[in-house]
Amino acid sequence: MRYKHAIIMALLLCGAVLSLRADDLEQKTTPPRVVKQTRPNYPSDMARSGMRGEVLLEIFINDKGHVEKATVVKSDNPAFDKPAIDAVLTWTFAPATRDGLPVSTTARQPIVFEISLMPDGGRSAFEVIRGNPSKLPPEFRYDVAPKPQGVALAVYPYELLRKKQTGKATVVLFIDTEGAVSSVSATKANAPEFGLAAMAAAEQFSFTPASKAGQPIWAALHLEMTFSRSATESYVQAPDFRLLKREVTHPETIVKGDQLDRPLRIVSQKAPIFPSAQKKKSRSGRATVEFLIDEKGNVALPRIISSDAPEFGYAAVQAVSTWQFDPPTANGKAVITRARVPFDFKFSPHSTAHSK
Repeated sequence: MRYKHAIIMALLLCGAVLSLRADDLEQKTTPPRVVKQTRPNYPSDMARSGMRGEVLLEIFINDKGHVEKATVVKSDNPAFDKPAIDAVLTWTFAPATRDGLPVSTTARQPIVFEISLMPDGGRSAFEVIRGNPSKLPPEFRYDVAPKPQGVALAVYPYELLRKKQTGKATVVLFIDTEGAVSSVSATKANAPEFGLAAMAAAEQFSFTPASKAGQPIWAALHLEMTFSRSATESYVQAPDFRLLKREVTHPETIVKGDQLDRPLRIVSQKAPIFPSAQKKKSRSGRATVEFLIDEKGNVALPRIISSDAPEFGYAAVQAVSTWQFDPPTANGKAVITRARVPFDFKFSPHSTAHSK
């Protein structure tokens, strides 16, 4: 699997359809109706590269018709996640009603980013490169390769980032007949931290399953991630070097939580996934992570403070890296602050974790 690049100018075509969850329908809830809808910004680098993307959001709409939270459920190109969230948070609705009274509700909202002048609306960011099928066990020899539907970029391990250490990691993903990642293992890494970070990102992937003779089958894929300080070479989330320098040289400028004008309010929050490497070892675990929140409410430079096992820490960091908050302020001005969050992991067939 590799990340594809192309050079082409593009136009934006964005479509969206609101659908209520089944539990809302069973309760005879009248769905909310959009009254103000702003179009997401198409990232300029994605337009230049001719990239398309689809983001599925879960949004919480309060009884006033305002979107309070928007969380990515699935995305085939992480570059579009923030533009989709930022746009939906500005939408307003005629609120859902139950028995004639306005109520809060949760809905799933797909956002499609397409380039109207390109075939298929643009290029997919990730593709599966088929190797020699004869080297695979018979049960993994598919006719149609699995297609990425949800992907994630790894988080650069904080300590290695500070040391300016670069490297690569290769992981193997086993994909079941539903297209879910069943297990992940690192086969090669310049440093253990790179392997663990790559595994945590790979756990987030989802696929249209591979098939053989028209029937879905299991598949195994190799995924290589490059950890580089160059954005054009790296296959990880772009580190915020501005904040890294500020944290190292002027830590006193990072405002403490008790100095903020108001408590932090999260507007996009994704739960960590229970690491597959721990499923046979433990049914529970804990991890605490720390991170900075910039002037726009974006999480930056997450790092592990403690964890029962390394995999729990990296799973928590991977999830937290996607969180967004209302911009923190002190004395009416946007500031940078620091936060620390503990997580409890509990294993179940659809395991995630929750923050305390």
